Amino acid sequence: MSIEKELSEKAFQLCSKFLCGEWKDRNNFKGEIFRNIARPLRTFLVEKLNGGLTNKLYICSTQTGEGKIKKVVLRIYGLIMQDVNAQITESVVFAILGQKKLGPKLFGAFSEGRLEEYIPGRNLKTEELRIPEISTTIATRLADYHELEVPMSRDPVLLEQFQGYYKRCEQLGVNMERYKEPFKFCSQLIQNTRSPIVFCHNDVHEGNILIDKEKIEAGSSMIESLRLIDFEYSAFGFRGHFISLYYMV
Repeated sequence: MSIEKELSEKAFQLCSKFLCGEWKDRNNFKGEIFRNIARPLRTFLVEKLNGGLTNKLYICSTQTGEGKIKKVVLRIYGLIMQDVNAQITESVVFAILGQKKLGPKLFGAFSEGRLEEYIPGRNLKTEELRIPEISTTIATRLADYHELEVPMSRDPVLLEQFQGYYKRCEQLGVNMERYKEPFKFCSQLIQNTRSPIVFCHNDVHEGNILIDKEKIEAGSSMIESLRLIDFEYSAFGFRGHFISLYYMV
């Protein structure tokens, strides 16, 4: 079996398991990944989705008896998510955000990835980040995240990352002696700021800000339709650091 047919078979099995209904209709399954061609009627399709720097993304779709197309996103984890604890934590975070309507819904989680709600739309363009109304709206969205109570470690990830990078460089044979004092100074400075420790997205950029097409079609403005996506780096951290990280980039 080719890699593409194997993936398509796996996608069909996952959709059948977690979604049921039309997704279980074996007669719809063709075992192919389609690319920019006319859709055969009554078929289960898997299409590659552009984007996703860390993970591989696919759109799975099927057709109801009334001719309506249903779509979900199949996310296959990359190397960064091979750690089991990281997978569990991110799935919990994703589920909570979906329930709070701060992110796509979670339809199913498995060892290699998950099935997510498909939100039609487009990512923001870099130049659109400079629009004052968009910048203000993003700040409001971030505030919503900062208020969340999420069942995960509340140790700020920034200091852990500092320590991890430092140790890794030493292991690679880099002479870190000249950086020892600056490292201590920065660590102490961060802790002395007394910035509140809150739940942070940690990866906000134009590629992770979506304009929801369905909301636009329902009459919402572009500003109202903005949604944050991709939460694999979400964790607790210093609020001031995260805000400065986004607005200074």
